[in-house]
Amino acid sequence: MGRISKDPELRRKEFIETADKLFREKGFDQTSVSDITDKIGLSHGSLFYYFPSKNELMKAVIYNRLDHGMQFINNIAADPDKNALQKINAILNLLINSYDTKDTLIDFFQNDSNAALHREFTKRSRELVIPLFSKIFEQGVREGLFKIEYPKETIEYLNYIIENLVESITSSQNKNEYYRKIKALEIIIAKSLGVPEDKMKLL
Repeated sequence: MGRISKDPELRRKEFIETADKLFREKGFDQTSVSDITDKIGLSHGSLFYYFPSKNELMKAVIYNRLDHGMQFINNIAADPDKNALQKINAILNLLINSYDTKDTLIDFFQNDSNAALHREFTKRSRELVIPLFSKIFEQGVREGLFKIEYPKETIEYLNYIIENLVESITSSQNKNEYYRKIKALEIIIAKSLGVPEDKMKLL
């Protein structure tokens, strides 16, 4: 028997949250539509009222995670008690620690058949992240903390590193490799911003 009728937006959110949980636990390919609808207590076909396909549901899961993550990042960026360097450190620490080593999004994006969705996700990430980092860099210059000769280009290059950050770090084979990658990242960002290397605290 189906569950009591629910507001369409609330039901859609329920599908997204349930799918996200199952995708994390079982993986995208291993999670069937029936797994999702059974968990909610609805018929198999009910999902397609809200999402044309399982891939479209995954797209909604990805964007929901992105929006959720940006809330935390925006809160850090807007914190009046943090200087620009503290904000950069806090945001990068948040990103580094936000994914499990077997996160299903990483596996999903590594599949060639999902390349278009990966590009769309990357494009949306850039639209959100680059303006935010631009403001933090401007703050750092005003505070006399950052010495950036080419601000726009520096942001673009650092954003490319950030886009590939999680995948690179989670592919580490052992703790020593993980440590070396983090230390290298600290040095690259410190040199890009013109700050002492010991001011970058990502470990």
